[in-house]
Amino acid sequence: MDNPTTSPAISVIMSVYNGERYLRQAISSILAQSFRDFEFIIVNDGSRDKTAEILNEFEVMDSRIKIFHQDNQGLVFSLNRGIQVAKGSFVARMDADDISHPERLSLQMRRFAGEPSILLLGSAYTYIDGAGRKIKSQSVALDNDSLQRSMIKQGNPFCHSSVMIRASALQSVGGYRSLVGKYAQDYDLWLRLSEFGEVENLNAELIEYRVHCGQVSIKNVREQRRAAEIYRELALQRRSNHPEDIQRAKQQLAKHWQILKKRTSNDYLHWSALFEAMEEYKKFQALNLVALKEWPFNSRTFNAIWRGLLISFKLNQNREIF
Repeated sequence: MDNPTTSPAISVIMSVYNGERYLRQAISSILAQSFRDFEFIIVNDGSRDKTAEILNEFEVMDSRIKIFHQDNQGLVFSLNRGIQVAKGSFVARMDADDISHPERLSLQMRRFAGEPSILLLGSAYTYIDGAGRKIKSQSVALDNDSLQRSMIKQGNPFCHSSVMIRASALQSVGGYRSLVGKYAQDYDLWLRLSEFGEVENLNAELIEYRVHCGQVSIKNVREQRRAAEIYRELALQRRSNHPEDIQRAKQQLAKHWQILKKRTSNDYLHWSALFEAMEEYKKFQALNLVALKEWPFNSRTFNAIWRGLLISFKLNQNREIF
């Protein structure tokens, strides 16, 4: 079935650190793709659980899987290592706790074939909980014009696990960077790619994005937002034909600290709403309170806290009855 002497059409790249809990499902969802012409590059970034054992099992099962074990180096180093050894004309990302729809790669390749100007292609996605139960569907901006506006005015419009990128474009912009710590590097990459070609999202839910307390996105909301805002400022500099100046970007961010605080508050509310949908009310309320502390003037926060109080009241009443 697989011919190791020819280059695959797609290189799927995954970095994993202590991902034993959901890793088998993530890998299996790629191996179950209807589109078969791919290599699956997985970088084990110094995991201390059973990740290495699981990866070694899968490597024996399927010749398309290529495993690289290393000491812990972080996500940017790991993904760039995968990019460096990738042989495909397209690079698809996959995270170790998410699930890809069986037609994901096929539908993305079909769209790339139909529109040569597209450099980056993502999709709509579904939020799921730790047990794989659906939380909600997430629609996304679809066309290039809408996404270009969204990236500058609102933030990251792509689910990282959903993206596929032309390898030539990825190499031309230098892959991932970590100019602002270890956060928001995907957003920085999308911004840079979007300056050289078109970006799109497919109107199909091709990824199940898992929500759980261990996610970097939830544990480091404030740091993620600050890094994203700095990368946004750098993009504005480039688009005004100025050289990147990270110190100037940080100064601009300090001037507009109120916008940063409000957007961070909204980020916390985004996650709190998902935990509310999962009926994890302690986490829901905790995130609401952090959102309130971040920006006390956000009416959305008061509404969320009020809902939390009503939920707590009803739960206490039910306990008294039973």
